[in-house]
Amino acid sequence: MKIKQFLKPDWRKIVIFGILLIICIKWRSNIVMLAGLRSIASYGFPLPFYSYDTGSVETITPSSSKIIWPGLIFDIIFWYLLPCLIIWIYDKRLKK
Repeated sequence: MKIKQFLKPDWRKIVIFGILLIICIKWRSNIVMLAGLRSIASYGFPLPFYSYDTGSVETITPSSSKIIWPGLIFDIIFWYLLPCLIIWIYDKRLKK
């Protein structure tokens, strides 16, 4: 299988990609900085691509949020390559 066919989208890869991307978006990690009494929550896996500052631990007021573009781009590439690999392994085993 050539790389062009490996990366070519089909309905199976798109469905698996969508499911994995939803899981990735729901994956939440919290970072609590005790020294500054700040709490930062981020979304994304393997790299966080959206983070927001929930404010100080005492007052819990929302403040800033931001999209981390390199993390978002890496996550999309990672979660697309994974279904490509899964379908490639499945097709290879099916031919045997």
